[in-house]
Amino acid sequence: MNLRRQLLAGILGTALALAGAGCGSSTTGPSDALVNGTWIGTSPERGSTFTLIITQNGSTLTGTWSTNSAGTGTISGTKSGTAIAVNLNGTGGSCSLTYTGTLQTSLTSINGTVVPINCNSNTIGTLNLTKS
Repeated sequence: MNLRRQLLAGILGTALALAGAGCGSSTTGPSDALVNGTWIGTSPERGSTFTLIITQNGSTLTGTWSTNSAGTGTISGTKSGTAIAVNLNGTGGSCSLTYTGTLQTSLTSINGTVVPINCNSNTIGTLNLTKS
């Protein structure tokens, strides 16, 4: 009888483990999430609204950016875990900036800082982006 109980307990334990494996969550966390798409946010200190259109390929980020104050350019950078680091390369007379941020657990916002490079205004500002 004792052997029968042990065998039954083993079978039941295996069945429960297999059933639990099928019920696991398949949600993506911020470290694994892709940041493809359009991101919009305002930098109060710089007085500009930024639009970033990002394409992610592996850890490489590319795309375009623009502001309501006529700044435009291309994006080049990386995503490592939740960390975003991109260069906003100015074109057509626009200055360049760097942006570093952190993808939030909501997967719909990136909170960070924008730093100007050779701009008329060298004001460093916050830039919290929301996925559009």
